[in-house]
Amino acid sequence: MPASVPSRLGLLVLPVVAACGGLIDTGPASGEGGAPVGAALPPADKALTWMRQFGSAGQDKASAVAFAESGAVLLAGWTSLGAEEASVTLGKTDSFVRRYDASGEVEWARQFGTTDSDGVYAAVSFGEDVLVAGYCSGSLPEQTSLGESDAYVSRLSADGTVTWMRQFGTTGYDVAYAIAKTQEGEFLVTGYVDGTLPGQTSFGSEDAFWAKFDGKGELVSAAQFGSSGHDIAFAVCTHVGGGWTVAGSTSGALADGVHQGKEDGFMQRYGADGRLIFSQQFGGASKDVVTSAACYSDGSVLVGGYFFGTFDGAAASGSYDAFLRRYDAAGELVYSRVIGTEDSDYVYAITVDEGGRAFLAGATEGIVAPPSGGGRADSFVLTLDDAGMQLAAWQFGSRDYGEARAISLSPSGRLAVAGYSAGALPGQLTSGAVDAYAALLD
Repeated sequence: MPASVPSRLGLLVLPVVAACGGLIDTGPASGEGGAPVGAALPPADKALTWMRQFGSAGQDKASAVAFAESGAVLLAGWTSLGAEEASVTLGKTDSFVRRYDASGEVEWARQFGTTDSDGVYAAVSFGEDVLVAGYCSGSLPEQTSLGESDAYVSRLSADGTVTWMRQFGTTGYDVAYAIAKTQEGEFLVTGYVDGTLPGQTSFGSEDAFWAKFDGKGELVSAAQFGSSGHDIAFAVCTHVGGGWTVAGSTSGALADGVHQGKEDGFMQRYGADGRLIFSQQFGGASKDVVTSAACYSDGSVLVGGYFFGTFDGAAASGSYDAFLRRYDAAGELVYSRVIGTEDSDYVYAITVDEGGRAFLAGATEGIVAPPSGGGRADSFVLTLDDAGMQLAAWQFGSRDYGEARAISLSPSGRLAVAGYSAGALPGQLTSGAVDAYAALLD
């Protein structure tokens, strides 16, 4: 078995949160708040092309980012007060989707929701269209509320028109956290439910689920799974040739796994027919959460997240440290890495390229790379080689706190990062208590 001994990377991560909000685009501004802009990634293969901070007078968080086929940047999240395009929110919080052209100009913005709470957690592009997934606490347009909160998926066309919406769930609280497309034009959605989905069986307090939809929003297949405890699927990625991997956290024993501590991380590989091929459960005596997953073309999978205490024999440097684990196509551990400063650090999103490099987004209360924002928490981007060793790091933030929640890589190698900030980012202006942001590295 090629599992390696855990090793600690050099400069590392930060605490993370995603934000989106009132869609006021402040754009670049000289001499206004924020820390100086430093070199983006030390190897100089990526440089900051543009950054946009925007929001309402309230809290706004960007939690998802994707590239359209044309290179446009698609951003999504939630807003708590209303936007430039709408005088008030429809409910307590609304979902939003926003499209930027390659130079960072807003092409359109859409805000939608119920009369209660709504938000987007994930997005993926289909050509020029974008599919978003999240939750809603009421009835979306032409949909029916099923419980306390429901999961939903929606498809928006290139001009921002809503093509369709699908609201689904149980009589309890249900959330969709991740979405990924397949080679066949279908897509996978994962999250959790605390009731029983149609045709499924409840295993415990909350169960994880995956659901496959076709491009028209019709349900193809689904599975609810879990332990006797709490189970959440935070991430999903799809494999070349079919199949997918789901990852998240569990407070019990999944499949043939052994419960290690308070919360364990897990990853499960499924075949193209939806059959479970293998399940891996891991962690220390305390809390371990897998927040993200990326599938390589060779069938291997990289998962990342954060832990408290110890992980694979390595002790956390701060309150929380981040971790990475790479598995081969057969489910054997290739390497394990711990990422941490003397303060709290988190990995929230991962994307990989054809050369085997991985790009991580997250947050840190320490110093991953200078210059830092000088506040309570900064966003970061970390680049790793095929063996999981650090190549580059970029840390940025305000004099308050912020997090990078999402990251996406275009076919041409452009990198988009999204998150939120409670203060002015370099060269930007604040709009409210918490603003969303998007940045493009080229």
